[in-house]
Amino acid sequence: MGKQGFFIGVATTLFLASGCDHSVLSVHAVGHPTTARAENKEAAALVLAVNASNGPVTELTMDNFQAKAGPVAAFGCEVEITRMVSNFPGRYLLDIVPITSNPDCVWKSGRYVIAVHVSTDTMAGTGVTGLRIPGPGGTAACASSVCDDAIEVRGGPQEVAAGLAGTSVISCEEGSTAVAGGYGSDERMFNISRSAPGTGEGGRSAWFVTFKNTGTATATLSTYAVCVKSS
Repeated sequence: MGKQGFFIGVATTLFLASGCDHSVLSVHAVGHPTTARAENKEAAALVLAVNASNGPVTELTMDNFQAKAGPVAAFGCEVEITRMVSNFPGRYLLDIVPITSNPDCVWKSGRYVIAVHVSTDTMAGTGVTGLRIPGPGGTAACASSVCDDAIEVRGGPQEVAAGLAGTSVISCEEGSTAVAGGYGSDERMFNISRSAPGTGEGGRSAWFVTFKNTGTATATLSTYAVCVKSS
């Protein structure tokens, strides 16, 4: 897959109006064209990692997501979400297509900027990513909109003794970039002071989670990284 096949997203924070009682969600996003090409209407993919202060946000539905395009490639259209899949805590895969209410809308070659707003009854946040659509003759980046050959989730649970502090480093394979990550626990005993990308062992891209078990018993903390192949 060539480097033009995806555009790494930058997480942003939604600024909430004064007096609103919502909490802010952290939303990291990455866009991938999959089989979307100029002049077709096939789905591109957005991969989101959605976290609250206490870990990954689970059990969201498609109604919790809104996508807005702008700027778009020349003569391009607005987009809409047609499908949502979640197969890992806090990780969501969205299919997006040119808006279907206008039958003339197709993808156009070039760069789109996509904002994804995530909201529940008590929390909200927005992530922004770029999406570069190849021309009609572009080589297919992957066979399906889930794009499992380009995206990998790494990590897992660990037992942390009471009072123990440390940093979990989840490294991607060489040639991949950690575009998102996070943590979660069923037991609210952890103080998380860092959840961010960085450089791991051997110069590989990684996701770092710095924690402390503030409870009086051993607890389980799960940490993960979303890695995307960059070449």
